[in-house]
Amino acid sequence: VPNASLESNAGAELSFILPKESTHRFEALFTELEQRQEQLGISSYGASVTTMEEVFLRVGKLVDTSMDLQAIQLPALQYQHERRSNDWATDDSSSMSSMTDMTDDSGALITEDCSNIKLNRGLTLFCQQFYAMFMKRAVYSWRNWKMVVAQFLVPLIFTAFALIVAKTFPGPQDSPALPLSLEPYGHTVVPYSLMRNSSVLAQRLARYYVEPLASQKGTAQEVPGDLETYLIMRTSEEGGAFNEHCIVAASFEEIKNKAKIVALFNNQAYHSSATALMLADNALFKLVAGPSASISVANYPQPRNMTETAKDQLMEGQTG
Repeated sequence: VPNASLESNAGAELSFILPKESTHRFEALFTELEQRQEQLGISSYGASVTTMEEVFLRVGKLVDTSMDLQAIQLPALQYQHERRSNDWATDDSSSMSSMTDMTDDSGALITEDCSNIKLNRGLTLFCQQFYAMFMKRAVYSWRNWKMVVAQFLVPLIFTAFALIVAKTFPGPQDSPALPLSLEPYGHTVVPYSLMRNSSVLAQRLARYYVEPLASQKGTAQEVPGDLETYLIMRTSEEGGAFNEHCIVAASFEEIKNKAKIVALFNNQAYHSSATALMLADNALFKLVAGPSASISVANYPQPRNMTETAKDQLMEGQTG
Protein backbone atom coordinates (compact mmCIF):
# COMPACT_ATOMS: atom_id res chain seq x y z
CA VAL A 1 0.00 0.00 0.00
CA PRO A 2 2.00 3.02 -1.18
CA ASN A 3 -0.07 5.70 0.64
CA ALA A 4 0.13 4.07 4.09
CA SER A 5 1.36 6.35 6.88
CA LEU A 6 2.92 5.56 10.22
CA GLU A 7 0.59 6.52 13.06
CA SER A 8 2.51 5.40 16.12
CA ASN A 9 5.68 3.55 17.15
CA ALA A 10 5.46 2.35 20.73
CA GLY A 11 8.07 -0.26 21.72
CA ALA A 12 7.59 -3.39 19.65
CA GLU A 13 4.28 -2.23 18.18
CA LEU A 14 3.85 -0.30 14.96
CA SER A 15 0.56 1.22 13.88
CA PHE A 16 -0.11 2.27 10.27
CA ILE A 17 -3.02 4.12 8.72
CA LEU A 18 -4.21 2.61 5.46
CA PRO A 19 -6.19 4.88 3.14
CA LYS A 20 -9.67 3.84 2.15
CA GLU A 21 -8.84 4.13 -1.55
CA SER A 22 -6.41 1.17 -1.31
CA THR A 23 -8.87 -1.43 0.00
CA HIS A 24 -8.37 -3.53 -3.12
CA ARG A 25 -4.72 -4.06 -2.07
CA PHE A 26 -5.55 -5.34 1.43
CA GLU A 27 -5.85 -9.00 0.29
CA ALA A 28 -2.41 -9.06 -1.23
CA LEU A 29 -0.98 -7.24 1.79
CA PHE A 30 -2.35 -9.72 4.31
CA THR A 31 -1.30 -12.68 2.13
CA GLU A 32 2.30 -11.49 1.94
CA LEU A 33 2.36 -10.75 5.68
CA GLU A 34 1.15 -14.27 6.40
CA GLN A 35 3.76 -15.83 4.13
CA ARG A 36 6.71 -13.68 5.30
CA GLN A 37 5.76 -13.40 8.99
CA GLU A 38 8.80 -15.29 10.29
CA GLN A 39 11.13 -13.65 7.78
CA LEU A 40 10.02 -10.15 8.77
CA GLY A 41 10.02 -10.96 12.50
CA ILE A 42 6.32 -10.30 12.99
CA SER A 43 4.80 -12.03 15.98
CA SER A 44 1.18 -11.01 15.24
CA TYR A 45 -0.75 -8.53 13.18
CA GLY A 46 -4.34 -7.35 12.82
CA ALA A 47 -6.63 -4.73 11.27
CA SER A 48 -9.40 -2.65 12.76
CA VAL A 49 -11.75 0.14 11.74
CA THR A 50 -11.11 3.60 13.18
CA THR A 51 -13.08 4.00 16.46
CA MET A 52 -15.24 6.99 17.35
CA GLU A 53 -12.77 7.97 20.04
CA GLU A 54 -9.99 8.20 17.48
CA VAL A 55 -12.23 10.22 15.17
CA PHE A 56 -13.00 12.76 17.89
CA LEU A 57 -9.36 12.99 18.93
CA ARG A 58 -8.34 13.64 15.34
CA VAL A 59 -11.03 16.28 14.90
CA GLY A 60 -9.87 17.93 18.11
CA LYS A 61 -6.31 18.06 16.90
CA LEU A 62 -7.43 19.61 13.61
CA VAL A 63 -9.49 22.24 15.44
CA ASP A 64 -6.61 23.08 17.78
CA THR A 65 -4.27 23.40 14.81
CA SER A 66 -6.76 25.65 13.01
CA MET A 67 -7.24 27.83 16.12
CA ASP A 68 -3.48 28.21 16.55
CA LEU A 69 -3.13 29.26 12.93
CA GLN A 70 -6.01 31.73 13.27
CA ALA A 71 -4.52 33.22 16.45
CA ILE A 72 -1.32 33.89 14.55
CA GLN A 73 -2.85 35.26 11.34
CA LEU A 74 -6.06 36.98 12.49
CA PRO A 75 -6.68 39.59 15.21
CA ALA A 76 -9.70 39.31 17.50
CA LEU A 77 -13.00 40.63 16.18
CA GLN A 78 -13.13 43.45 18.71
CA TYR A 79 -9.54 44.40 18.09
CA GLN A 80 -10.17 44.24 14.35
CA HIS A 81 -13.22 46.51 14.75
CA GLU A 82 -11.26 49.08 16.75
CA ARG A 83 -8.25 49.07 14.41
CA ARG A 84 -10.22 48.78 11.19
CA SER A 85 -9.62 52.38 10.15
CA ASN A 86 -5.87 52.00 10.64
CA ASP A 87 -5.74 48.60 8.92
CA TRP A 88 -7.54 49.91 5.87
CA ALA A 89 -4.97 52.66 5.54
CA THR A 90 -1.99 50.27 5.75
CA ASP A 91 -3.26 47.11 4.07
CA ASP A 92 -3.62 46.81 0.32
CA SER A 93 -6.77 45.78 -1.48
CA SER A 94 -5.78 42.09 -1.47
CA SER A 95 -5.35 41.83 2.34
CA MET A 96 -7.32 39.29 4.35
CA SER A 97 -8.54 41.67 7.04
CA SER A 98 -12.14 40.43 6.74
CA MET A 99 -11.45 36.79 7.49
CA THR A 100 -13.57 35.11 10.17
CA ASP A 101 -12.82 32.34 12.60
CA MET A 102 -14.59 29.67 10.59
CA THR A 103 -12.77 26.61 9.19
CA ASP A 104 -13.82 23.88 6.82
CA ASP A 105 -13.47 20.14 7.40
CA SER A 106 -9.84 20.11 6.25
CA GLY A 107 -8.84 22.87 8.67
CA ALA A 108 -8.42 25.54 5.98
CA LEU A 109 -9.50 29.07 6.83
CA ILE A 110 -12.69 30.47 5.29
CA THR A 111 -12.89 34.17 4.55
CA GLU A 112 -15.98 36.32 4.86
CA ASP A 113 -16.51 40.04 4.42
CA CYS A 114 -17.24 41.57 7.87
CA SER A 115 -16.79 45.19 6.91
CA ASN A 116 -20.58 45.85 7.04
CA ILE A 117 -21.10 44.51 10.59
CA LYS A 118 -22.61 47.15 12.87
CA LEU A 119 -23.11 46.33 16.55
CA ASN A 120 -26.20 47.59 18.34
CA ARG A 121 -25.68 49.96 21.22
CA GLY A 122 -27.72 51.84 23.81
CA LEU A 123 -31.51 51.69 23.53
CA THR A 124 -31.42 49.55 20.37
CA LEU A 125 -29.35 46.91 22.12
CA PHE A 126 -31.67 46.97 25.15
CA CYS A 127 -34.76 46.55 22.94
CA GLN A 128 -33.12 43.69 21.08
CA GLN A 129 -32.24 41.91 24.32
CA PHE A 130 -35.73 42.52 25.74
CA TYR A 131 -37.36 41.14 22.60
CA ALA A 132 -35.13 38.06 22.67
CA MET A 133 -35.89 37.33 26.34
CA PHE A 134 -39.61 37.94 25.78
CA MET A 135 -39.74 35.52 22.85
CA LYS A 136 -37.77 32.96 24.81
CA ARG A 137 -40.19 33.22 27.72
CA ALA A 138 -43.21 33.11 25.41
CA VAL A 139 -41.99 29.93 23.69
CA TYR A 140 -41.19 28.33 27.03
CA SER A 141 -44.64 29.20 28.40
CA TRP A 142 -46.34 27.87 25.28
CA ARG A 143 -44.51 24.56 25.56
CA ASN A 144 -45.20 24.28 29.31
CA TRP A 145 -48.73 25.70 29.38
CA LYS A 146 -49.84 23.40 32.21
CA MET A 147 -47.26 24.83 34.59
CA VAL A 148 -48.13 28.40 33.57
CA VAL A 149 -51.84 27.77 34.20
CA ALA A 150 -51.01 26.26 37.59
CA GLN A 151 -48.93 29.31 38.51
CA PHE A 152 -51.94 31.55 37.92
CA LEU A 153 -54.73 29.33 39.25
CA VAL A 154 -53.16 28.03 42.47
CA PRO A 155 -52.73 31.50 44.09
CA LEU A 156 -56.24 32.49 42.98
CA ILE A 157 -57.77 29.33 44.46
CA PHE A 158 -56.00 29.72 47.80
CA THR A 159 -56.87 33.43 47.96
CA ALA A 160 -60.53 32.71 47.26
CA PHE A 161 -60.54 29.92 49.86
CA ALA A 162 -58.99 32.24 52.47
CA LEU A 163 -61.59 34.94 51.76
CA ILE A 164 -64.44 32.43 52.03
CA VAL A 165 -63.14 31.13 55.34
CA ALA A 166 -62.62 34.65 56.70
CA LYS A 167 -66.13 35.74 55.70
CA THR A 168 -67.78 32.52 56.93
CA PHE A 169 -66.61 32.78 60.52
CA PRO A 170 -68.64 35.32 62.48
CA GLY A 171 -66.92 38.44 63.62
CA PRO A 172 -66.85 39.81 67.15
CA GLN A 173 -70.32 40.39 68.55
CA ASP A 174 -71.78 41.51 71.82
CA SER A 175 -72.62 38.73 74.22
CA PRO A 176 -76.31 37.75 74.31
CA ALA A 177 -78.57 38.73 77.18
CA LEU A 178 -78.54 36.39 80.18
CA PRO A 179 -82.02 35.64 81.64
CA LEU A 180 -81.82 35.69 85.43
CA SER A 181 -83.24 32.62 87.11
CA LEU A 182 -82.19 29.71 89.29
CA GLU A 183 -82.15 27.27 86.37
CA PRO A 184 -78.50 27.89 85.28
CA TYR A 185 -77.36 26.85 88.80
CA GLY A 186 -78.96 23.41 88.51
CA HIS A 187 -81.05 21.88 91.32
CA THR A 188 -81.00 24.23 94.27
CA VAL A 189 -82.66 24.54 97.67
CA VAL A 190 -84.32 27.86 98.54
CA PRO A 191 -84.77 28.28 102.31
CA TYR A 192 -87.43 30.78 103.45
CA SER A 193 -88.95 31.66 106.82
CA LEU A 194 -92.38 32.93 107.74
CA MET A 195 -93.15 34.27 111.19
CA ARG A 196 -95.81 32.56 113.22
CA ASN A 197 -99.22 34.15 113.31
CA SER A 198 -98.30 36.15 110.21
CA SER A 199 -101.01 38.11 108.45
CA VAL A 200 -102.68 37.01 105.25
CA LEU A 201 -100.57 39.51 103.32
CA ALA A 202 -97.28 37.92 104.45
CA GLN A 203 -98.61 34.43 103.72
CA ARG A 204 -99.64 35.44 100.20
CA LEU A 205 -96.22 36.97 99.55
CA ALA A 206 -94.55 33.74 100.70
CA ARG A 207 -96.83 31.68 98.43
CA TYR A 208 -96.13 33.88 95.38
CA TYR A 209 -92.40 33.64 96.16
CA VAL A 210 -92.45 29.84 96.26
CA GLU A 211 -94.69 29.21 93.20
CA PRO A 212 -92.12 29.91 90.37
CA LEU A 213 -89.29 27.98 92.06
CA ALA A 214 -90.36 24.59 90.69
CA SER A 215 -90.04 25.79 87.07
CA GLN A 216 -86.49 26.97 87.81
CA LYS A 217 -85.22 23.68 89.30
CA GLY A 218 -85.55 25.08 92.79
CA THR A 219 -86.97 23.38 95.89
CA ALA A 220 -88.57 25.55 98.58
CA GLN A 221 -87.68 24.70 102.18
CA GLU A 222 -89.52 26.47 104.99
CA VAL A 223 -87.27 27.19 107.96
CA PRO A 224 -88.80 27.62 111.41
CA GLY A 225 -87.17 30.28 113.50
CA ASP A 226 -84.46 32.72 112.49
CA LEU A 227 -83.31 32.24 108.85
CA GLU A 228 -79.82 33.67 109.25
CA THR A 229 -79.08 31.37 112.18
CA TYR A 230 -80.19 28.41 110.08
CA LEU A 231 -77.95 29.40 107.15
CA ILE A 232 -74.90 29.83 109.37
CA MET A 233 -75.48 26.44 110.93
CA ARG A 234 -75.86 24.68 107.58
CA THR A 235 -72.73 26.36 106.25
CA SER A 236 -70.67 25.12 109.20
CA GLU A 237 -72.06 21.59 108.75
CA GLU A 238 -71.79 21.19 104.96
CA GLY A 239 -68.87 23.51 104.25
CA GLY A 240 -68.25 24.30 100.57
CA ALA A 241 -71.02 21.98 99.36
CA PHE A 242 -73.61 24.36 100.82
CA ASN A 243 -72.56 27.08 98.35
CA GLU A 244 -73.32 24.78 95.42
CA HIS A 245 -77.00 24.13 96.15
CA CYS A 246 -78.09 27.15 98.16
CA ILE A 247 -78.03 30.33 96.08
CA VAL A 248 -80.83 32.53 97.43
CA ALA A 249 -83.12 32.70 100.43
CA ALA A 250 -85.86 34.99 101.76
CA SER A 251 -87.63 35.84 105.03
CA PHE A 252 -91.14 37.28 105.38
CA GLU A 253 -91.84 39.39 108.40
CA GLU A 254 -94.68 41.59 109.60
CA ILE A 255 -93.85 44.79 111.42
CA LYS A 256 -96.63 47.11 112.56
CA ASN A 257 -99.18 45.67 110.14
CA LYS A 258 -96.70 45.92 107.27
CA ALA A 259 -95.22 43.01 105.39
CA LYS A 260 -91.44 42.96 104.99
CA ILE A 261 -89.41 40.79 102.57
CA VAL A 262 -85.69 40.31 103.18
CA ALA A 263 -83.90 38.73 100.16
CA LEU A 264 -80.64 36.90 100.91
CA PHE A 265 -78.07 35.69 98.36
CA ASN A 266 -74.88 33.65 98.23
CA ASN A 267 -72.02 35.89 97.17
CA GLN A 268 -70.03 32.94 95.78
CA ALA A 269 -72.28 32.61 92.73
CA TYR A 270 -72.45 35.00 89.78
CA HIS A 271 -75.65 37.07 89.43
CA SER A 272 -77.02 35.66 92.70
CA SER A 273 -77.86 39.11 94.09
CA ALA A 274 -79.87 40.11 91.01
CA THR A 275 -81.65 36.72 91.03
CA ALA A 276 -82.62 37.06 94.70
CA LEU A 277 -83.99 40.56 94.08
CA MET A 278 -85.89 39.32 90.98
CA LEU A 279 -87.68 36.61 93.01
CA ALA A 280 -88.68 39.12 95.69
CA ASP A 281 -89.92 41.69 93.14
CA ASN A 282 -91.81 38.99 91.27
CA ALA A 283 -93.70 38.07 94.46
CA LEU A 284 -94.60 41.72 95.08
CA PHE A 285 -95.73 42.15 91.47
CA LYS A 286 -98.01 39.09 91.68
CA LEU A 287 -99.49 40.48 94.87
CA VAL A 288 -100.33 43.77 93.17
CA ALA A 289 -101.14 42.69 89.58
CA GLY A 290 -102.56 39.21 90.21
CA PRO A 291 -101.32 35.61 90.28
CA SER A 292 -100.91 35.43 86.48
CA ALA A 293 -98.48 38.38 86.33
CA SER A 294 -94.74 37.86 86.37
CA ILE A 295 -91.46 39.70 85.83
CA SER A 296 -88.68 38.53 83.50
CA VAL A 297 -85.24 39.96 84.18
CA ALA A 298 -82.21 39.72 81.85
CA ASN A 299 -78.65 40.84 82.36
CA TYR A 300 -77.32 42.64 79.28
CA PRO A 301 -73.51 42.91 79.02
CA GLN A 302 -71.83 46.26 79.22
CA PRO A 303 -70.87 47.77 75.85
CA ARG A 304 -67.29 47.12 74.81
CA ASN A 305 -64.79 49.81 75.61
CA MET A 306 -62.32 51.37 73.17
CA THR A 307 -59.60 48.82 73.91
CA GLU A 308 -61.86 45.85 73.21
CA THR A 309 -63.22 47.48 70.04
CA ALA A 310 -59.68 48.14 68.77
CA LYS A 311 -58.71 44.52 69.41
CA ASP A 312 -61.78 43.32 67.51
CA GLN A 313 -60.97 45.56 64.55
CA LEU A 314 -57.39 44.32 64.56
CA MET A 315 -58.54 40.71 64.52
CA GLU A 316 -60.94 41.46 61.67
CA GLY A 317 -58.11 43.02 59.69
CA GLN A 318 -55.86 39.98 60.21
CA THR A 319 -58.52 37.43 59.26
CA GLY A 320 -60.39 39.41 56.60
